[in-house]
Amino acid sequence: MILDESMTNTQIDSDDVGRRFCDLVMKGGITSGVVFPRAVARLSNQYRFRNIGGTSAGAIAAAGTAAAEYRRATDAASPQYGFAKLAELAQLLGERPTGEHSRLFSLFQPEPATRKHFAILAAMLNRGRLTTRMISGFLATVRAFPVAALLGALPGLILLAAVRGGPPINVIASVIAAFVLVVGGMLTAAAIAAISLARILPKQEFGLASGHVARQSEDEPSALTDWLHSYLQDLAGKDSTRPLTFGDLDRVMLDESKGIQGINLEMMTTALSMGRPFALPFNTEQFYFRQSELARYFPDDVIAWIVANPGPRSKANATRDKGMATLGLLPFPGRAALPVVVAARMSLSFPLLLAGVPLYRYAWEIAATDRKVDDANVREDDRFAPANVRKVVFSDGGICSNFPVHMFDSVLPGWPTFGINLRDDLPAPGSNEDRAYLPDRGKSLPPENYVITQSGASAILSFATAIIKTMQNWRDNLQRAAPGFRDRIVTIRHTQDEGGLNLDMVTRDIETMAASGQLGADKLIATFARPESLDADFLTYHRWVRIRSLLNVLQRAMREIHQGVTTLDNHPPYPDLVRDAPAYVGGSYRLTGPARSEAAKLLDTLDQLDHELEDARIDYAKTAPRPEVELRIQPVL
Repeated sequence: MILDESMTNTQIDSDDVGRRFCDLVMKGGITSGVVFPRAVARLSNQYRFRNIGGTSAGAIAAAGTAAAEYRRATDAASPQYGFAKLAELAQLLGERPTGEHSRLFSLFQPEPATRKHFAILAAMLNRGRLTTRMISGFLATVRAFPVAALLGALPGLILLAAVRGGPPINVIASVIAAFVLVVGGMLTAAAIAAISLARILPKQEFGLASGHVARQSEDEPSALTDWLHSYLQDLAGKDSTRPLTFGDLDRVMLDESKGIQGINLEMMTTALSMGRPFALPFNTEQFYFRQSELARYFPDDVIAWIVANPGPRSKANATRDKGMATLGLLPFPGRAALPVVVAARMSLSFPLLLAGVPLYRYAWEIAATDRKVDDANVREDDRFAPANVRKVVFSDGGICSNFPVHMFDSVLPGWPTFGINLRDDLPAPGSNEDRAYLPDRGKSLPPENYVITQSGASAILSFATAIIKTMQNWRDNLQRAAPGFRDRIVTIRHTQDEGGLNLDMVTRDIETMAASGQLGADKLIATFARPESLDADFLTYHRWVRIRSLLNVLQRAMREIHQGVTTLDNHPPYPDLVRDAPAYVGGSYRLTGPARSEAAKLLDTLDQLDHELEDARIDYAKTAPRPEVELRIQPVL
């Protein structure tokens, strides 16, 4: 492969760490993900990627970015190979080897039982208006279920035969009969399609496709997960038998002189059965898998790896691991051993299109004969009975956080965390509006614009869509609009006929979206690059905004600490509680004597600082960046 000049000239050897490294977070969007590879390739000319994250399609792009960065750090002969391949990906996905569908479309291969249903979905894609999509869908349903359509059309056929010929009034009757024939056929076919889909989907973890299909020959196109595994291995420079793992990424030394080690990769997934999101790799050892089930989702090389390599396990879980093994359940790999492709697939599980991934956990909270199963009176052999094991279906990470801009955020960052956002509100092609938007210095971010139409067939659909998008994205939308966030997030806009569920985009649309990703990367680079004068140093401005927001947050936190330090009726102040906690509470989450003393000093010091700021009449909130931000304690995902 020939590398073009833009992929070999790089400025990442600068001594300025703040301009040599960056973090990157990418939004989910199914096929809208074609925006990311060229953007990543362009950013790689200027930056090394230290922390990389994403959700759904953004997780796929994050995995590719991490693999390419791994190749750059470990392959002295071809360090830019991975990023050059990413730059070419849009062109590859837009190719149509058979002349019918693009390579991008061929990645989504349905299970045998849902091929007819997938054909109906495919017929509705890339069809423009809602009415056109519905008509195409009904016609495809008739083709997929012809017997049902014929049965539904039978009353119309009988009526049509009865009124054929005769007086003029029969013309009206013939029209009615034809209407009954057409509508009856379509509705009956649609009903049978819906009934059969409702019966099949639960058996396939609620997805038309698993992402993995065993190919009968090399000429057959690869399914999504199979292609992704091969692609990541190629980007990273590894053979297929040893998958790229998070442990491989963690061991990479990016800057020995600065002690910067590891390519930190994170993704989001949603545990539907538990009603919460999780970050991948997991920070818990509670999950297990059944080999025969995951074999439906991943290539044989990946399955063999995760069976043989669970990674380091806590001794405290040895009994549970042994008990779960008797049920045919194996430990899900920890961070060091987890293949990147497994995490990426668990993040990309778009509901109904791609099947959720099933794992299992020992449900310690289940009551057995009115007592918890971990009660000391329960026999060890009974603790791990099938009734005490719960299946957990993991679906798309975008259900809870489609643009996880909270990732990698630190109190005082040493380099920028870039974000690439996606919006499908661009007017029709030919518009002069910019496809890549980055707010000017100090400017607020315009809010989302979920259009709710007031009339027509799409009114109710637009209302429901706005509800779903708000539930899904409200937290991410608020976060990215915050000062210190909005100025480092570029928004790539596309039309509603591009990206998303438009699985069979034409080559022109794929190329247009890829080019818009590169344009967005160019804007980030131009904004954060080393300036000709200090007055134009946006990185320093970004750092100033972060410290100004932090000062406001810290002062508010110190005021709350002051309230806790103040003596309350019948309750000791918190510093005294830390110094001399009663035995009945001090036994939990223990602290050594020196740790207690220093903790009390810390609280007293913060309280004193609050007094000094108040005495000096300093209020950091008055001129703080807007909207204000707040400090909250929440569990680690």
